[in-house]
Amino acid sequence: MPPDLIEPPTSDDMGWLPYRIRYDGARLFVDWCNPTDCRLEEPFFDQSIHRILQHNPRASRSTPVEAFAERTSNNTERRPTGFIFHMSRCGSTLITQMLASVRQFVVFSEPAILEALLRGTYQPGRSIAAGTKQGEPAE
Repeated sequence: MPPDLIEPPTSDDMGWLPYRIRYDGARLFVDWCNPTDCRLEEPFFDQSIHRILQHNPRASRSTPVEAFAERTSNNTERRPTGFIFHMSRCGSTLITQMLASVRQFVVFSEPAILEALLRGTYQPGRSIAAGTKQGEPAE
């Protein structure tokens, strides 16, 4: 069952996290997850999303990519206060786990959606989430 369609979340819709970009054969969609009271506790972002959606499949919604074009013209969204980008074997896992233990921080550890967007490796017919093919659930 595909996720329900929604407009791109606004600052009033706090908590919705983008976790996948997928192509349905005609359009691109961003899939969102609302973890509600769940913390992102697993070592990797995609593992947390998978756990949340297994527990509550209704915590997922989709937005057509075209809807973002309208939103960018009047961008009044909250911006992140910082990003930490790192290389492997530098102690970053320890630091991200420490930050994740503090409730005011939200830590996305190696999210597949961000990596694919930054690398420009998205291919139509494949979802950006653990390399899943269109129609397959994200792992």
